[in-house]
Amino acid sequence: MSKFMSRSDSSQSSVRSGNETRISLKEGTMSLQLQYPLLTRTNYAAWSIRMRVYMKAQGVWGAVESDEPLDPRSDEMALAAIFQGISEDTILQLGAKKTAKEAWNALRTMHRGRARSLRRELESLKMEDDDSVDDFTGKVTALVNQLRCLGEHVDESYAVKKILRAASPRFIQIVAVIEQFGDLSKMTIEEVTGSLKAHEERLREWKARRESPKCDEKRSQNHWDRGRGRGRGRGHSGDGRGPTDDGNHYRNFGHPPTQRQI
Repeated sequence: MSKFMSRSDSSQSSVRSGNETRISLKEGTMSLQLQYPLLTRTNYAAWSIRMRVYMKAQGVWGAVESDEPLDPRSDEMALAAIFQGISEDTILQLGAKKTAKEAWNALRTMHRGRARSLRRELESLKMEDDDSVDDFTGKVTALVNQLRCLGEHVDESYAVKKILRAASPRFIQIVAVIEQFGDLSKMTIEEVTGSLKAHEERLREWKARRESPKCDEKRSQNHWDRGRGRGRGRGHSGDGRGPTDDGNHYRNFGHPPTQRQI
């Protein structure tokens, strides 16, 4: 059975809305709606990833990926899918391309000029003190994926070492452990991210433990101060130095009055 859908048992329709083209695929009783993004000057990486997934769903990605001749009909469908995701100006630039593979490679070449600036950005990236592990590793992963989409070769081990080198000083202990005992040549970005996040969580717990006794001590001191303040105010004058009158206080307890009171 052919890997491509035949015209007899499948159908496809498209509607353009704004910057996206909506594709409706039907095969037997199943239907699927895909919204193709419009390629711009700055979104090539995300655009190429989504296009690859959508074209695989249509069963036509092989026309771009394979080096062997494929069914002409499949190549035409793949080329049509690419053209549905680009602007009219870009279509005119690709007018001479006859196959989906030629059109795809041409688009990648047109956007490859950004690779140098992306690589510089990756090299200079540092983890700030207020960055979370997810924030920092997300930036690294995004830059790596953009470079790969542009045809640049970026080893996984390079990305792992970059994360460890640029990590904040508060992760120096876990970084040293990973570099000493881990196999960086086989480690993935997800694995090193998980190790750093576990250490980040432990740091958060340790900080909470250190602050807890201080808070308890402060609450206890405030309670003690309030208690002392209430005790000084009872049965005393405003300055807290004695009874509020010279004789009445003692008279109430049966003590003899002083000479001045008589």
